[in-house]
Amino acid sequence: MRFRQPNRKRHGSHCRVAARDDTASKPCPSDATALTAEQLRALLVRLRASDECHILDLVDPITLLIATGLRESELLGLLWSDFDPDAGTLSVTGKVFRRDGARASTQ
Repeated sequence: MRFRQPNRKRHGSHCRVAARDDTASKPCPSDATALTAEQLRALLVRLRASDECHILDLVDPITLLIATGLRESELLGLLWSDFDPDAGTLSVTGKVFRRDGARASTQ
């Protein structure tokens, strides 16, 4: 499956996603470290073996996050119309966010 991700732009110490909302900017964590391939494989094995993750229906969303690099807000904003099974693509067309502590909405 091919994945089309929004244009990720880096502005100084801030990261932006050029999707529907390019106005929000958050500092990129400076102490963030990527997992190694071995660590990711171990994480996926533990995830799939976890009864609690299956009960809470977390296996597929977490696997998708790992496989695509989507942000949580982008994952939550996915619609079935964003998936093209014939082309094998997934397009990020929106995201879910909170506005002034209110309920989540899409953009």
